[in-house]
Amino acid sequence: MGSFETPEGCAREVQGIAAVELTARPWNRFDLDDLWWLIPSKQWPAYRHGKLTFTRRHADPGELFLGINVEKGFGQMAAAAFPSLKQNQLLKPDWTWHRLVSEDGARGFERAVADLPVELNPRLVVYAILVQDPSGYDPYNRSQQFKMDRAIFGLADDRTFLQESDLQVHLLDSIARDGRLSEVITALKSLPQSDWVWIDVYAGIRVRGNSQLSIGEVYRRTLSKFTPWLV
Repeated sequence: MGSFETPEGCAREVQGIAAVELTARPWNRFDLDDLWWLIPSKQWPAYRHGKLTFTRRHADPGELFLGINVEKGFGQMAAAAFPSLKQNQLLKPDWTWHRLVSEDGARGFERAVADLPVELNPRLVVYAILVQDPSGYDPYNRSQQFKMDRAIFGLADDRTFLQESDLQVHLLDSIARDGRLSEVITALKSLPQSDWVWIDVYAGIRVRGNSQLSIGEVYRRTLSKFTPWLV
């Protein structure tokens, strides 16, 4: 079986060659062919950390998506309204999110993405989920139903090209268009009702399962670029 046939196989091979120590985790231990993370911590859940991601979700049939995932938690207003909100879902200063969306961080992220090989079809995926009662929220539970926005972009150099959007709550209206990557990322700091919104950002490349590329080459040319956000 090739290196890019399954999310788990790909994740474990990258784990063996990565420049930093990473822990492999499935998104769903009952569906090991869905999504895997490599996390720079043994902490679980790992909401606050940037994570390497391996999944079929953001890829076309026959491909795997390999990239980085950064999450944003809930704000202080939500915590004040719902004291039972899980503390590990409350956005705090140690979340990688802040490193991503700061002006310097967004420009650095833009430079990293601009280095991704265009032949590997770089892609940005943003989810914004509006949760009016976050006290029982579990972002890793697909059975929970919440209204959300999704925007999918193609990437080339520092530009984003909107490929698809589903705007149920219109939180992402301001970014659901062609634009500049760093501006898309910094705009995520100012979404409406931000304290009640969970955000997932994925950026990476797509590789066909029968690709002749080596894991080492893909890691060097793509995933290694995201090391500054693996914290």
